[in-house]
Amino acid sequence: MGGFDANEAKKSGNLGPDNVNENTRDIPPPGQAAPPPFDLSKTAPSLKASSPGALALMRRRFNGEEKPLPLPWPDLAEVLGGGLWPGMHVLLGETGTGKTALALQIAHHAAGSGHPVLYVGLELDRAQIFARLLSLELGSVEGRPAVHWSKLYLGKSDPDAREAAQATKRLDALPIHIEEGVPGSWSVLDTRATLDALRAEYPKASAAFKAPLVVLDFLQLVGPTLPGEREELRERIGKAAYYGRELARRFGAAVLLLSSVGRDKAKPIAEFSAAFAGKGDAPPDPSGLVGLGKESGDIEFAADTVLALARDPRGKDLLGKGIMHLAVSKLRTGSPASCDLVFNGSWFEPRPVEVTA
Repeated sequence: MGGFDANEAKKSGNLGPDNVNENTRDIPPPGQAAPPPFDLSKTAPSLKASSPGALALMRRRFNGEEKPLPLPWPDLAEVLGGGLWPGMHVLLGETGTGKTALALQIAHHAAGSGHPVLYVGLELDRAQIFARLLSLELGSVEGRPAVHWSKLYLGKSDPDAREAAQATKRLDALPIHIEEGVPGSWSVLDTRATLDALRAEYPKASAAFKAPLVVLDFLQLVGPTLPGEREELRERIGKAAYYGRELARRFGAAVLLLSSVGRDKAKPIAEFSAAFAGKGDAPPDPSGLVGLGKESGDIEFAADTVLALARDPRGKDLLGKGIMHLAVSKLRTGSPASCDLVFNGSWFEPRPVEVTA
């Protein structure tokens, strides 16, 4: 990406342009002692010194010069204030609920609007990630039936067919970058170096700059901060999550972290989804679906947004698509809410309103 070697940068501590080391003093390059968290010789900036930057940000957003990352589901975008704003966001879900599919759909949609995307896959290989994106691109053509990504990945659908070849060309034009991280070894240092390389390729000073999206899939597979360190999984996850917030702040990025739900914490999600089967006019309260991530501790309480995927106990709709609920269980800039979706195994769609006689 832009001729920048992230691995070499990680080893040397030279993390690219614009003095990124100076701006991210909390995590040192490998082999160096951690600096003090604060420079006590300097006075904290006054409110007067901080107000110009804050006002400039608000003006850009008020004037429409700076917008959130768009989302493919209008109801969810409305709940989140127009889309996914820069910040740290956590997506929770039990195994098999479609967390990766949802994250890739967000990435695909954002890239289609010109937002650079860094997708760090700690579980899937590049070929599978590409197959999933190709399935999304094929499905983006109105009227075209769904092509499940597994058919492409397993050689049951021709990737050189005319429609697939055209979709591949469209995908190649999107600013999506995929890192195939090593499970249990990929650390926050790798994320920082790779994101800095992305920033060098899409400089913030550019008139065409749009906020980047960083997806880490998923938290339970992150490695220790420094090679050779013996960190408990809970500590690794905590560092990765809190550093995700730091990356969002320093780079103006939307950072989406995927997290599995612990088996011992699955009951609240089951109760939430079960409530839909007999709900009245109002959906069940999603605010209780915070703090359910496996080994995640309290990191979700520090997130700007917590999203939780839940299966509806009614199973599938009349078209054979799985009925799902996406709960916005925590939102700093608004109130908890939820939206109904259907999942065809490759992508999510808004659930059509049921009309009864």
